Formats: sequence, C-alpha cells, structure tokens
Amino acid sequence: MGVGGGFILVPMLIIFLDMKPHHAVGTSLVTIVISSIFAAFLYFQAGKVVIPASLLLGMGSLFGVNFGVSATQHIVGEKLKQLYSIF
Repeated sequence: MGVGGGFILVPMLIIFLDMKPHHAVGTSLVTIVISSIFAAFLYFQAGKVVIPASLLLGMGSLFGVNFGVSATQHIVGEKLKQLYSIF
C-alpha cells in the first residue's frame, strides 16, 4: 500500500464511505497488515530478508506505534480530519 495507504485510502474512506476518521485509520492499517504479511512471506521465500535487521527495525517500530496510537487517541474526529488535510 505504501504511502497511498495513509494519504489516499484514509481520505477516500472518510469521504466516500462516510467513515469516522479513527475507523478509517484502523481499516487502512488492517489492509496494510494483510498485504504486508503476504509480501513479507514472498520476500522471505525468495531469501531476500535480513532477519537480524528486520527484527531490530520491527522492535523499533513497536515503540513508534505505541506513541502514534496514544497521540491520536485524544484527538477528536474533526481535528484528525484537519490534520490529515495538512499532510
């Protein structure tokens, strides 16, 4: 999904499917997880995964995810829409 997951899919879910911003973000993340698992499996099968580096990056992203979730939990839907429009 790449950048399009956040910059294209989320606004489309909000505008065209009338989703609440937090639901659109969650839905977008689930689609990214599904496609990422499949892509990671294919890359792993092809021998193109450096396990130590991917584990290190994965551990680091866990901290970023916790920060992101806690930061957006206290933002109301309309404010989240405004923040997305800035990006």
